[in-house]
Amino acid sequence: MCERFLGFAAAHDVIYLDQVTSGLIRRFETAPGRDRHGRRSVTPAPGSERQRRGALRTLFADCRSMGLTTAHPLLDAPAIPRSPRRPAQQITDAEVAKLRFHAGYGAPRSRYAALLALLLAGQASAEIACATTADLDTPGARISTAGSTHTLARSCPLDDWSLQALAQRAARLADIGPGPHPLVTTASSAYRAQASVGAGFSVIARRAGLSTAKRQVRLRDVTAYRGQQVFAQTGRLSEVARVLGLTSLDAAAATIGYDWLAGPGNGEAP
Repeated sequence: MCERFLGFAAAHDVIYLDQVTSGLIRRFETAPGRDRHGRRSVTPAPGSERQRRGALRTLFADCRSMGLTTAHPLLDAPAIPRSPRRPAQQITDAEVAKLRFHAGYGAPRSRYAALLALLLAGQASAEIACATTADLDTPGARISTAGSTHTLARSCPLDDWSLQALAQRAARLADIGPGPHPLVTTASSAYRAQASVGAGFSVIARRAGLSTAKRQVRLRDVTAYRGQQVFAQTGRLSEVARVLGLTSLDAAAATIGYDWLAGPGNGEAP
């Protein structure tokens, strides 16, 4: 990204970092580019703009620390607006059954079945990307996670289907050699591993007929389904937060789409 910016700056006759202005940076942030499929994108998405800004912020911070420049062109840059977060879609037990069927269809010991099992246990994509066979407690029907940037370390209970899927996956990996083995992805970086989880779930949803032009079921929809299950069983947002590894009742309520301020109070179900 930084090399692309330096080329962009040179095309605008700017060859020294001290010459970079906030206007040049803004033109770079909004310049046409290509999406993840290589297609030309005339207007970059806000997420792409934030990614470019983050790279340049790091570039100038590092260069200032090394004495290569005194410029701080992003000091007064306005914030790039974020789109409102789309609420989770409601998915039904029948649709989850479809996801289970297609995750394990023809290959019950595949990474797809393990991925869905971890997701249904309440793990986030970053946690799924790091899950290994050492985290699985088959006799206790639980899977442990060290947490992630936005979630806490915890032990997640497994339902019968998830336990079977993970046990079969672990047995398959044990045939390869001594572990521990990653349950879902062997990607070389955290970014690629998390992207692999998202891509894997997209395959499952597409097979199940839940990823179409009109409707796309996403990872967070299944997370919301798990949270709603816990809330229906316990009636407590605190338990939802514990199972999903969230740090506040507000986050738990937002995840399952529950207006807890309008409820009877204390994070309890009506």
